[in-house]
Amino acid sequence: MGLKKNNVVSKTGVITTPVQLNMTGLSTLSLTSGDYHILNWLSVLLENRRFRIDGAIAQQAKAYIFKTPFSE
Repeated sequence: MGLKKNNVVSKTGVITTPVQLNMTGLSTLSLTSGDYHILNWLSVLLENRRFRIDGAIAQQAKAYIFKTPFSE
């Protein structure tokens, strides 16, 4: 099988091709910068993903993440 120059083969043998995104008009948030931490990541995930959160402690954790200043 011939691979294009920009293809990447992972350790599991999966072949991927890097994608160039058109970022015109988009803003980015680098969660890997020193200004952010794991709770920022969780906040972004909770705001943008749909999943069931069972249990009172999980519901309290979600409420805590949304009410704290780091989630703004």
